[in-house]
Amino acid sequence: MSTDKLNSELSRRDFVKVAAAGAVALAAGPTVLQSVKPSLAFASIPTTPGVYTVSANLRLEAPWVPSFFMGGKPYLTDLTDPNVTPGQFPKNKQSNNATLTVGTDGKSTLVLNQGLNPCAMLFAIDDGNGASVLSTVKVDPIYSVTDTELKDKQRINGITFQLDNLGGEYLFSDCTEYAGFTGYAPLKGKHHWDVTLLVE
Repeated sequence: MSTDKLNSELSRRDFVKVAAAGAVALAAGPTVLQSVKPSLAFASIPTTPGVYTVSANLRLEAPWVPSFFMGGKPYLTDLTDPNVTPGQFPKNKQSNNATLTVGTDGKSTLVLNQGLNPCAMLFAIDDGNGASVLSTVKVDPIYSVTDTELKDKQRINGITFQLDNLGGEYLFSDCTEYAGFTGYAPLKGKHHWDVTLLVE
């Protein structure tokens, strides 16, 4: 066999191998993508050391019935007050509302200081999964709090977090809230619902 013919045969074989490998990869693609969380695959949270303006939201992990009534899980970072605007609930994410400082030591701080919902009041939040609370800003509630444990306390209106990683999602399981909703009795009162911090 001539050299040119041999090279031609090898080229054809290589092409077939590459094409076959590509087909296998495409067939496996959906399975591979399904194993990766979209928030991680397309996360936009900065990772280079520096100071950034980011979007940070505190999602209240309310049970199904209250969430259904409100049209979705509420966000403490949404200042919508259903007592002021009946039928409107704090269910929207906010944008560019926090300052993220990415450190060189693998730890970062997030300052959330544009206020928290005055009706869905946050009274306590302890360290969470992958993040801890460095400090809080507190204000007097504008709605009556009848719970004996909370009635003389201020609500949290701002939080500075330390982030142990930049995964973008952090669960806080030791929290205390008080709902001041006047239009739906089952929502009103003290709750111990988890809170998820979402950063992007």
